[in-house]
This record gives sequence, C-alpha cells and structure tokens, in this order.
Amino acid sequence: MSNEKPVDRSTFLDQIDFGFAEDGRIVELHLIRKNGKTAYVPVEFGDLSNVVLRIQQAAGQAWELQKQASGGVDPRLVHPITVSVVDSLQGAYSTAGEPIMTLVLKTGLRIDLGLPLEDIPALVESLEELTASRLQGKQPDNPDN
Repeated sequence: MSNEKPVDRSTFLDQIDFGFAEDGRIVELHLIRKNGKTAYVPVEFGDLSNVVLRIQQAAGQAWELQKQASGGVDPRLVHPITVSVVDSLQGAYSTAGEPIMTLVLKTGLRIDLGLPLEDIPALVESLEELTASRLQGKQPDNPDN
C-alpha cells in the first residue's frame, strides 16, 4: 500500500491564457484548472523564457523518471504525448562561429539550439534512419534521448 495521497485531478491544469500589462513588459499567466479556478501569475517579460525552460526541464526529468519506472522503455512508446509540430528546420552559424539549428514551429515559435560540431554527423545519420524506417513502413527504434 502506498503512502501517497490520492491526486485531485480537478486541480490539474486545463488551459493557459494570457494578459499583458505595461506594453507587454509584464505577461500575466492565467493558469486555469479543470475545476474552473484560475491562478493569475504575473511574470516580467525578461523572465518568461526562464519559466518556459524550467517547465521543459521538468518535462525532461519526468521523462527520465518514467523511463526508469518502466525498466528502460522509452515513455513515448507507452504514454501519449503532445508534440510541437516543426514547420521548418534551419541551420546557420552564430556570430561566434558556433553551429546553430533553429526549429521553427507551426505556432511561429523559433527555438535556437547550439550544436556541438562533432554531433552533427550523428544527428544527420539518425534523421536519415528515421526517414528510411518510415519509408519502409517500420516503426523505428526510439533512441535513449
């Protein structure tokens, strides 16, 4: 028997809305629960990207915990996930000469990722294998990360 208290699913996040103040320098997050209650959280624009990154970090940690709990099985093969759809991939070099891959999402969000130069050939190979598997009608093996 577990010592954990049951989770009240009515308190789960249902949707997010936004409000803006001071010409967009303040973004007010409206976190709306399934039970209809709303938490209003003001965030300075300069801190907004850190909030998003911390949420992504939590998602990464949750993925690792799920993988451990399932004996090493990739959680994406077991649990449904919501994905961000990429509209285009772009590659460039930064002003410091570092390789950058930009993911442009259908929502218009741009995610700039710094890539170690030595990892680019493995990334290309992985994408080619993914494409080849799909063309052959097979479900590819998911990588560890």
